[in-house]
Amino acid sequence: TIARGNVNGYGAPVGYQHDWMLNKIDYLISDSYNKGIILYIDSGGGGTYESDEMYLALKRYKEETGRPIYAYYGPTAASGAVYISMAADEIYANRMSMLGSIGVRMTYYNTKELMDKLGVKEISITSGRNKTMMSSMEELTDEQRAILQKSVDESFEYFVQVVSEGRGIPADSVREFADGRIYTPKEAMELGLIDGIMDYGSFIEEMYYKDEFSGCTFYEDTYTDTSIWGLLFSKIRDAGAANSEIGVLKELLNKSELPETVFE
Repeated sequence: TIARGNVNGYGAPVGYQHDWMLNKIDYLISDSYNKGIILYIDSGGGGTYESDEMYLALKRYKEETGRPIYAYYGPTAASGAVYISMAADEIYANRMSMLGSIGVRMTYYNTKELMDKLGVKEISITSGRNKTMMSSMEELTDEQRAILQKSVDESFEYFVQVVSEGRGIPADSVREFADGRIYTPKEAMELGLIDGIMDYGSFIEEMYYKDEFSGCTFYEDTYTDTSIWGLLFSKIRDAGAANSEIGVLKELLNKSELPETVFE
């Protein structure tokens, strides 16, 4: 998920780490040895704010360095993942990738009927009639629904413009096919959303032959939680059900693999 604060059940960072990615891009901008970025994307999307922030960071990288960005879609590249990839010069996908879902969604749960059965009431003192908008205990008014729809429509228009600019497709054409559906890679090729279909190995091999990467060494960089808590909680997660958490902690504290520095 493209969001801040992705953690597992023990509170340890897992998966996509937004701030780490932003910092990495800043670092690469200032790294004179860097010749470009290759993005491997496998995500069902995420927050509009975070997706836009990452897209703008990648755009800034290109503007300040003049270096290329290439993207590859893994199993899934939907919604916010597509948004971010629009900063790339070229985009490729596996023939079995699921991609698309261009659109914006706002969701909340209304539990009023359930709470009515339980005899639970919510009492709010507000400064305006729309202050409790999207409360799980209240139905949306027509005015409130219109307010939320306007917010969704505005975000969607940004999405349309980003796709139009990134892929050189007229905005009106983007609006026609951007109805939230998933596309096959072949359909995406026909629409102009991607530049080619190939397996990841072939994609990397093709990158080796790019003139701008001639003589370069490719480095794969992914987030790794090296903190003491990340190590402890990952071991607890992987431990068998027969081991108590106390037993796992004792075992870990006796291992030499613990980092020497425990405060970060």
